[in-house]
Order: sequence, then C-alpha cells, then structure tokens
Amino acid sequence: MVKDALLLVRCFNEESCLSLKQLEGYLVVLQPDAPQISLSGVGPHLARPAPEFEGPRGVPLFPELRIVCSLSHAVNTASQGMEGGALMSDAVAHTLDGCEVQPLGEELNPEREELLVDMDVVRERGLEIINTTAYIAITGAESISVYEDVLRSVRYRLAKGSARFERRFRLSCSEMNGRYTSNELTLEVNFLHSLDSLYQPSHLLASQQQFLHPSHHSGELSGHTLPNPHRNS
Repeated sequence: MVKDALLLVRCFNEESCLSLKQLEGYLVVLQPDAPQISLSGVGPHLARPAPEFEGPRGVPLFPELRIVCSLSHAVNTASQGMEGGALMSDAVAHTLDGCEVQPLGEELNPEREELLVDMDVVRERGLEIINTTAYIAITGAESISVYEDVLRSVRYRLAKGSARFERRFRLSCSEMNGRYTSNELTLEVNFLHSLDSLYQPSHLLASQQQFLHPSHHSGELSGHTLPNPHRNS
C-alpha cells in the first residue's frame, strides 16, 4: 500500500503556457479503520431439562444472539477545550461473509447428537452451509440481520436415552474473507436430569417395598418379632 507520493506539475509548451514555479505536494494514504464485530446476548450457560433436547426440533442454542459491527476512530477534542484525543465508536451497516459453530472437546457423535439449522432461511438468502461432526460453517456475503436469523435457528438435539451432562460450543463470525473476525462466544449447555430417570437395582427396590409395606401381624415387621413394650418395664 502506498503511504505517500510526490507530485510534480510542469508545462512543456512554452508558447501557450504561462511560466509557473515548480510545485511539490505529498499525498498521504491513511490506514482504514478496522471494523470490530461483537457477538453478545448468549450464555455463558444454557440449562434445560434433558427431555427437551430429545424432542424432534431440539433446543435453540442462540435464541437471543446480537451481532454489532462498529468502527473505532480517534477524535480530536482540542477544539472543545479538552487535552489529547478520544476514541469514538460508530455502528455501521456491514455485511458478514461467514460464521462458524464448533463443538468444543470431542466431535459430535452422529448416533447420539446433531446440530440443526433452518434450511429455508439459508436457501432464501443464497447462503452456503457445511454441516459436519466437527463444525457448522455458514458462508456468503449477507447483512448482519440475516446472519442473526440463521444463527438463532441453530438447534442442538439429542437422541432418546443419550446420557449427557454438559456440552460446550463456540461461535465466531468474520468479514472480508476472514480478514476481520469477531470475538469468540462460548456457550456451555447443561442437561438437567430428574431423579426418576436414575437407575435403581432390583434388590434395592425390593428392600424398599418390604420396608414401606410391613406385615399385617401385630408386633411383626418383615418377619421379625418386635419386643413387647410392656415387658421388663
């Protein structure tokens, strides 16, 4: 990138040209302000009963996701009677070119879990999607609002009987072919299990039933004779 340039103005036709002094000027090219992509409104924890994840549509991971793109630039405050300068941030209408949802730790087990996306929104906007066990990548130049709608439709589903207690996901977005990237948003999903779903051995259940249902004979409990309370008083 050219940072400065030297310009010379001359006249080569002496008959029809006025006599001018040699002029020199410099053109300074400043670096553009880098956009800042901010992801918020999610997590860091999402806790739901385990049966909700086993439904046909699963549970949305980012239902309240908010994406903001801003430009930070220096402002000269000397004219306002203030020393030095300040950083100002302005929200701008930018287009993203990709977002990625990635499970942290082990990859998804296709026999027990999966990530679902609203494909109608993806097709209507002409976006492309790659859905693997390691990540979901959504690509294509589109507005922030479109990417918000697509990412809010991402759902996590478990197969029935899949015993899990937690899962972690990471979300990030970018623009200008990955030149500028957002912050990494991490979400921890917790599965709430009820006590009724815990496994109880058969001999434990039998002992509980014997304790809760005593014998009908007076002074006996489960075949054992109780001492007479009046004896040896």
